[in-house]
This record gives sequence, structure tokens and C-alpha cells, in this order.
Amino acid sequence: MKHCSYLVFEQRVMPEIPGITRSVSFASFPFWGNLHIADIHAGNIISVLHMADLWFFLEPDAAAETEKILRKWKKPEAISVLPAPASGKELLSWIRENKSELFLLASSGSLVLTDPDDFGRFLQAPHADIVKLTAQMSPMTMYLVKKKKLIALILGLKDEDSGKSAISSLFKRLDSDFETLEDLPGKMLYNMTIMELFSAHMSLLDSFHSPDYPNLAGRFSRLSPEYGEAYVGETGEVFQSFLAAGCEIHGTVKNSVLFPGVFIAQDTLVESSVVMTDNRIGPGSTIENAFIFPYQKQGKRDAYNISQGTKIGCRLKTAKNMKYPDQLNDGLSLIGMNTELPPGSVIGAACYIAPDLPSETLAGYNTARKGTCAEPKKSE
Repeated sequence: MKHCSYLVFEQRVMPEIPGITRSVSFASFPFWGNLHIADIHAGNIISVLHMADLWFFLEPDAAAETEKILRKWKKPEAISVLPAPASGKELLSWIRENKSELFLLASSGSLVLTDPDDFGRFLQAPHADIVKLTAQMSPMTMYLVKKKKLIALILGLKDEDSGKSAISSLFKRLDSDFETLEDLPGKMLYNMTIMELFSAHMSLLDSFHSPDYPNLAGRFSRLSPEYGEAYVGETGEVFQSFLAAGCEIHGTVKNSVLFPGVFIAQDTLVESSVVMTDNRIGPGSTIENAFIFPYQKQGKRDAYNISQGTKIGCRLKTAKNMKYPDQLNDGLSLIGMNTELPPGSVIGAACYIAPDLPSETLAGYNTARKGTCAEPKKSE
């Protein structure tokens, strides 16, 4: 039986991906409510532990958080977090010592949820030396490589390549030298566009009624959430929505996905939206067709980061963002990480509010017209 090592390399935020703080590790980024991106990669091998193991190569600041996330998985010896290799030579030494015959190399930002029944058969099937993987026929930053070929590719890297540049050069070589495309059995979740990420989360609303749900997503049902139970108050109403652990609802939520720790105040409507971890939305607000990234500033807080009377998005489905038309379209508005909108803010369709903007910047910018952006000046 062939053994495969599944290697996940850190994907820091690419410049063309708006909304996420540059220092954030994709491996620890929230996903599907109570999960993180690292959990999706871990879920892919949980049914094939007899023939595969999983290795995350991360920067030091990301390793501790990812290790904490992965502790809730059984069989932790099959899932490891290592420092990102400092050079091609260091990676080469590790590959040579590894006993696997086959290596699946992936960017942490390319997400596929493999079919547990078919993934093992896929790994055992015959393959070319370098295979670029697709999911639902969409090319991914994932490659299946035989050991001898991988060693030869690493030996071919330039001596001056080190750290991130060595990994980047390796992936470029894989992309130029692959021999064939093969479709990985499973569901494509995310491949570096905001619209894919939004759709992946909204698909939760349909997945519960799908006959494939127990097979694809049921493997995560036993993981213990980090927050307590969701709570819906006397004035709260929830219709056809997904509430993660720790949500508190005093307004109305329709056809939406809410992540852990989200607070929705009274007289607020959230509809057809994804609100990620620890956002607090004030009273009298309306959120429609919007994607609100996590609020991850440290410390306990009671204040709303989306202040009272805020209006974000609308039902206009034809609008595109002027600067990021490929990333933000179908009228979707994106609120970046750690954003604090002042009271009465009005954010139109397909708008983009950058992450971590100074509060004084947004205090004077409480109206964003359709398709516009609020971003820091170059001097900030």
C-alpha cells in the first residue's frame, strides 16, 4: 500500500485578496462557522490515516494557533505542525527522510473537501510523476508528486532561494512541469476568490438537506466548539439560517450564516449574509447581501463594532466593485477584518471597506456609494 504525505504550506494573504489583515495565517482563518481552514485539511485525511499523514509548514507566529486548533482532532500523531523550511536544502532533507512514496503539496488557501470513500482509492491509483489537481474540474494550487520527482525538482531550485522564495519557486516549477490534470474526488470550497469563499459558507444552508452532507461534512460534527451554545432572545427571530456556537440573537436573521460569538442587537435585520467571528452589530441596523470578516482585536468588549443604525448592502444583484470586479460582484459588499463602523454608516452594494482602518478614518466616511472602496491612504 502506497503511503502519502499531505503537505500544507502557509498561504499568506495575496495582494489581490481584499479584506484580510496581512499578518493573518490562512490555516487559522475561520471557516464554516465553528471550524477553521486547518480543520478542512485535517478532515481530508481522517478516513485514510492508515495510508496518509498531514503536515503543516507554518511561520512561527501561526504555528501555535494552528496547533491549538488541531488538538481537538483524534489521532494527533498523524497531524503535525512544523516551522516553514528556511531553505530548499532544509525541505530536501525533510523529504528524503520521509518514508512516503507520494506527496500531496497544497497551498493552505486551496480548499477541497475530499470524499472520504473515494480519497483513499484515488491515492492508491496509478499516477504520473507530477499531477496538478482539480476539484469539480476547477484547477487548484494542489499537486500530487512522486518522491523521486519531488527531490529532483527541489535540487533544481536556485541556491539563493530560501524560505518563502524556495516554496514559491517550487510551486512555480510544479505548475510548469505537471504532466496531467486529475480531478480530486470531493467538493471545491475555496480557491482564492471572495465570491467562492462567500458561496462556500452559504452552501451550509443547502448542505443540511443534501444526501451527501453526512458523507462530506459529518466528519466535523464531533469536534467540540470553542464557544457555548447559541442563544436567541425574546425579540430574536431566525429563519433558514446557520448559527454557530456562542451567537446571541435579539434581532432578525434570515437566510444567513453566523460564526461564533456574533451578537445581533434588537431591531436589526441580517439577511442573505455571512457574518464571521465576534462581530457585534448594533440596534436598528440592516445587513443585506454582505460578507463581514472576523473581528479579532484582543480583549473583552461590550461595544458594537458595527454601530447602531448601520446599513450595509442591498438586494441589487448586478453591481460590481470598481476596483475588485472579479472578487466582489453580484452586489456583494465586503467589510474587512477588525472594522469599526460609526453610527449611521451607509455602505452600498458591492462596496469594500478595508481591514484595520483607523477609527478616525471611518468616522468621516460614513457613506459608501455603490461599487466604491474605503481603503487606507498610502502613507497610512
